Amino acid sequence: MNKLQLYFFLLLCFLLPLNAYCQSAEEFYNKGLTASALKYYQLAITYYTQAINLKPGYEDAYLNRGAARYRLADCKGALADYDSITHFNTRNALAIAGRGMVKVCLGDTVAALADYELAIAIDPN
Repeated sequence: MNKLQLYFFLLLCFLLPLNAYCQSAEEFYNKGLTASALKYYQLAITYYTQAINLKPGYEDAYLNRGAARYRLADCKGALADYDSITHFNTRNALAIAGRGMVKVCLGDTVAALADYELAIAIDPN
């Protein structure tokens, strides 16, 4: 499959109704990953939301939706997603580091530093 065929295929996938062929949270999540890779962040958010609706507590979907929201400068939305993850898993270092990044965006550098330090304490790598 050449690049033109691949782009055409991806374009068709995005033009189809969101749930026409997606049945599972994982399928929506994977579509969200593809949309994010193509920098269609609003579309990615829609797919991640569908995945979360089908599988509440889906940490990776929350994590990536938070990242997409951050890229769209929706810092409050991103913070809500990262906070949601920490309600399910208080030791998710990626969510805590993401939350720190968003707190910088919101101007709360003291809280951001505390999140960064906690993330490093949980996972020094």
